[in-house]
Amino acid sequence: MSVLPYRITSLLRRLAWHLQDRILPLSYRRARIAHRIAKTEATIRARLNATPDHPLRVGFVVCERAKWSAGSLFKALDSDPAFQCGFFPALSDTALRMRPDARRRAYTKMRAFFRKIGPIWADFYEPTLDEVRIPRHPPCDVIFYQQPWGMQELPRHLSRDVLGAHMHYGFVVLDNESMQWQKPYFHGYLWRYYAQTQRHLDLMRASNAPGRPPETSLRLGGYPKLDMYRRPAPERKSVRRWSHRKDTDRLRVIYAPHHAIGEASLGLSTFAWSGPVMEELATTHPEIDFLLKPHPNMRYALGQNGEMSQADINKWFKGWETRKNCTVFKGGRYFKHFRTSDLLITDSGSFLAEYLPTGAPIIRMRNPGTGALNDIGQDLKQAFYQVYSPDELRQQFERVAVHGDDPLHDLRQEKIALVLPPGPPSSEVIAEDLRQLIP
Repeated sequence: MSVLPYRITSLLRRLAWHLQDRILPLSYRRARIAHRIAKTEATIRARLNATPDHPLRVGFVVCERAKWSAGSLFKALDSDPAFQCGFFPALSDTALRMRPDARRRAYTKMRAFFRKIGPIWADFYEPTLDEVRIPRHPPCDVIFYQQPWGMQELPRHLSRDVLGAHMHYGFVVLDNESMQWQKPYFHGYLWRYYAQTQRHLDLMRASNAPGRPPETSLRLGGYPKLDMYRRPAPERKSVRRWSHRKDTDRLRVIYAPHHAIGEASLGLSTFAWSGPVMEELATTHPEIDFLLKPHPNMRYALGQNGEMSQADINKWFKGWETRKNCTVFKGGRYFKHFRTSDLLITDSGSFLAEYLPTGAPIIRMRNPGTGALNDIGQDLKQAFYQVYSPDELRQQFERVAVHGDDPLHDLRQEKIALVLPPGPPSSEVIAEDLRQLIP
């Protein structure tokens, strides 16, 4: 099906489901979902019992390189003969809205990224014909869905044939439960939802929101992305992306702007006032290395929301690419840059937690009235330097980066255990849970 008809069909399908759900009692809907998932699980268990030498096939529906958070899990499963892993590349919601030529390019790059990690089992998009192709019977037993965006109805659509699983692609610190675990046709039809911490799990269990994951699906799984911190950090001189990587004494700053621009978004982006200041700081401090790590959808968002013309967007990125003390990194494997840097400046949400285990300082840029944090985020924010204006950003940069005055250092070290608790790696926890399906 071509992209535009697919988008219309998906919208109409969700609308029909919504109308149906308004008629049926919540208890009935949940019982029906539980019955469907239990029936699918029984079918898969019977198939595995009938063929004991058959590995458990675990697929990953993926659509964005930078949101790939299951690397350590894929590696753990793929190295175990009891499992077989592969990818189902698909279109993100951003790619669905692109022009066909831009969509094809974005998809081809994304697909190539995942092809280097593991086999492609089936494409959910055909770039030559610009068609979405969702197989009715995917060749696997369990599917991990990377994110709801672009695939909101897939868990419901495929729940009669495969068991759906999910862990949120970013560490959940923002107060936005509807996005994180209350999409009814996505989260509501999952066989497994792996919560990142016990506190996240408690928040979900305390909720009775109609779209939350089934009670039987909830498991404590950790956050596979952070398994990276259980390995030794790379040497500073080994990470090529830094502009002066062999000069390990130079201060290194990561600037990670979010893409949520405009009234229809989360409003996280401070680009209107922080973008010019960061350019200024990078220009006036040639003795410091800067690495721009933009949100993967930032370029698209700047153009769509009228924040900048396409020519100005290209000029802005070109400036970061050409300054001698600056580089740009757009990929998803950014932890080696985190671990060889000295400061993070961001208006993102999940990066606040993902960067914390480095022990280095974090400057969080905010717009008043936006970016509210959940219970976990409220605990963590005490360890961030928060700024709300250009002058505050300049002052904190001068204090923390230039002069090395870091009064939150000790508190930051205490907070690390909130995002990276002791115990086995997340990948091992989730793999062990999946193993219970195997006879």
